[in-house]
Amino acid sequence: MLACREGHTQIVKLLLKENFDPNVKEENGQNAFMLACKNGQIQIVELLLEEQVHLDPNVQDKEGYTALMIASANGHKKIVKLLLDWLADPEIQANDGSTALTLAKTRDIADILNSSNNHACISDSLFSGGRSSHGG
Repeated sequence: MLACREGHTQIVKLLLKENFDPNVKEENGQNAFMLACKNGQIQIVELLLEEQVHLDPNVQDKEGYTALMIASANGHKKIVKLLLDWLADPEIQANDGSTALTLAKTRDIADILNSSNNHACISDSLFSGGRSSHGG
């Protein structure tokens, strides 16, 4: 998990050769893939998506957050695009009702999410500290 979180690509490659399972979850329900998304480790995210046919980009942690939500909330635009290309679902709701769109840290990320989900609406309140009730 540490190698994925910290972006140690060569170590992750070695671990994958030794049957490392990036789906194993920590106590909070996050797996190595989510940690890479959270920390903006795009090379690790790409590697795990390419190497792991059993990796589910829509798996949720204990609070209901997906890798897409985590990347959106942390402002990782390239990872958001990559996850959407790998069929991450932008309409999944966390336990608190939030979605990747309501968690989007920047307008750029919200625009990317909106373009992948053309019926979603974005409210200016998202960028002034308010919350939207996007339900999909």
